[in-house]
Parts: sequence; C-alpha cells; structure tokens
Amino acid sequence: MRFFSSLGSVKNAIEVHPCHSAALWLALIAALLTAGPAAAQQATAQVNGTVTDSSGAIVVGAHVILRNSQTGITRDTTTNKNGIYLFTLVPIGDYELMVEQKSFKRFEQKGITLDINQNAKIDIALRAGAPSEVVEVSGNASQVDATSATLGKVETGDRILSLPLVERDTMQLGLLQAGVLAPEQEDGSGNAFSVAGQRSESLTFLIDGSDNNDFLGNNMVVNPNPDAVAEFKILTNNYEAEYGRTSGGIVNQVIKSGTNSVHGSLFEFFRNTALDGSDYFTQTVPEFKRNLFGGSIGFPIKRDKAFFFASYQGARRREGQNAPPFQTLSPAERTGDFSDLYTGATDPATGNDKGQLYNPVDGTPFSNNQVPVDPVIANYIASYVPLPNQPNNEFV
Repeated sequence: MRFFSSLGSVKNAIEVHPCHSAALWLALIAALLTAGPAAAQQATAQVNGTVTDSSGAIVVGAHVILRNSQTGITRDTTTNKNGIYLFTLVPIGDYELMVEQKSFKRFEQKGITLDINQNAKIDIALRAGAPSEVVEVSGNASQVDATSATLGKVETGDRILSLPLVERDTMQLGLLQAGVLAPEQEDGSGNAFSVAGQRSESLTFLIDGSDNNDFLGNNMVVNPNPDAVAEFKILTNNYEAEYGRTSGGIVNQVIKSGTNSVHGSLFEFFRNTALDGSDYFTQTVPEFKRNLFGGSIGFPIKRDKAFFFASYQGARRREGQNAPPFQTLSPAERTGDFSDLYTGATDPATGNDKGQLYNPVDGTPFSNNQVPVDPVIANYIASYVPLPNQPNNEFV
C-alpha cells in the first residue's frame, strides 16, 4: 500500500461531505482487497540462470529460493530439465538467492540488487557435499543484459537524493543520460527532455507500470517527489512491444515500498529574506520566503506479508515584487511646462526645435512648450502620479 503527495504553492483540495466519507473508505478498502495483478507494462525485474555441478553438468530439480532482504518475502521454483530456473515480475530491491539439492552443499548468494526492467542472470555451480554445509557468496548479479536489446539507464535512489535538483524534480536527472536532450525553447509540451531526436510530446510516462500520461498535452500527470521514488529508468531505444504507444522514449518510475523495518525521512529546503541580497535600485531586500518541506514513512503492517509507505511534499512561497523604474512627470511638467524638452536642434521640416510640442487638434505649436492643464487632469496628476525620485524623471 503506497501513497504519495506533492503540493505546490497553490493548494488544491478535495472536499468530502461527511455522509459520503464512509462510502469512499469502504470503496477504497474493497479495491485494495480485491486488486489483483494488473496487466500493465513491466516495472519489475527478472532473475534467471542455470544450475550445474562442479563438472558443468546440469542439475535438474534443484530447489531455488529468492528472498527479499528488506521485506522477507520469498519465492521459490525448481530447475527444469535443462537446469534453468526463472523468476519473473520480481519487485526491485535487495535479494538473497539460495539453492538446495540432495548430495550438494546449500548455496547462498547475498548482495543481489535488482533494478527496474533488469534481466539478471545468475548461474550457480553447486559443490558436492552434505546439505547441512553452506557455500556463501557475496556479490551482485551480472549487469550485462543478454536477454533484451532494450537501451536505457537506471537512475537509482541514491543518485536521486544525492544530486542537486531544482524544484526537486527527478526528471532533471534524465538529461545526464545518452540520447536525452533538453527540448527546444519553442517546445510547449512542458516535458523536461526529449529522447533520441523525437519530439518531447512523444514520451510515455509510467508509475509502477501504470499509465501516467495527460493525453491532452502528453505530459506527466503525477511527478512524485524524490523521497517517494525508489528509482526510474528511461528506455531510449529498441524497447519491447509491451510498451508501444509512442516512439520518443519510455520513462518508467517505481515508488518506494514499506519494509520489515520502520524507515522514513524529513526534509525542508528554504530561502528567506535574511539570506537574500538587496535590490540594486532600492537598496532594500524584497520580501521572499520559500519553503519546500515534507517527508516519507514506511513500515510493516504484517511482517513478511503487507507493508505501508507514504510520502508528502508541500511548497509555500511568499514574495513581494518591486516594480521596475518608470518615467514620470517632473514638477514643472505637472503644471504644463515642458520647456525642458527643447534640444536646441532645429527640425528642417518645420523650422522649430526638435523638442517642440504641437496641439493635437489643429497642429499649432505650443508657445515655449507651455501646455494648458485641465483642472480635472491636474487634480488626477496631484493625487495619483508620483514625483520622480531617480535621475531622468524616473520613479522607483
């Protein structure tokens, strides 16, 4: 059971009438209890390999156990007539692999980390001996994918939380991958990147294998905060037919899960007036307060069976904006005296000074640039038009 939320400075809320809340909770519980495996794109990993003896001969019927080190959930299978075992739809995480067979020592391999869409191949050579004896191996699975031709790169949780992200947007890490570029300025999709020369509108976004696309603009509907994302992968080329839909890349995100241990995080990123410099023109510090805060929590509901994870991120921004300098009327101009506009240069077309003002009704020049001021306009100027406080009749 996983929940995550990300709220901006404009907070949207869904109000539920008290008489409807019970029905909504019952519907939610029923959906959780009856939910089965969804037919969606793969957001898991796969583990396979061949079990042999020390001479290289295949071992048929060996009992293979795969155990999640964090949740304790185990799966088991047996090798087929070719000595091959296979685990599909394995959630990402850290695993241990055990193999048992009569007349052979028990094999245990720890330190296996499975990433999203990974096809991990772990071949095992059993040693003859008593099953009570254990051969322990510590090491990860091979990172060479000999099963699929799909090209892509995984951004792990460590990189997501360690690298600086403006607005804590995990999609910015996509620009570190080969074949992923920032979109053109005239691109109005709002997506963070484009893939393999395609338009940025040609991306497909997935969360845990489920569709996460706004079909109007083909944008990401929900962009989880970094503390909620376990990892994500951008498939850039040769991805399999299970994805389809678009040709511009697949962005596959996986949300974190609860484990057998209680774990969580708290964070706040802030900026305020005490940390800002003053404005060049006003020599004052404009008000600016920005808080980005939240956290995550995960714990077991029933050990080795059911888990809970939730994450929240909120943003608050408060600022005062300084208007740019603008030109206003000088004290003389407020009374209609615009003689300061004279330049001393003659306009060959009129024989008058180039700064001469003319009556817009009949085109006659105002003598000495003295413009009559209507009493109503004079009252408006006195009440609402500020005096200049900067050179060149400018006001800030």
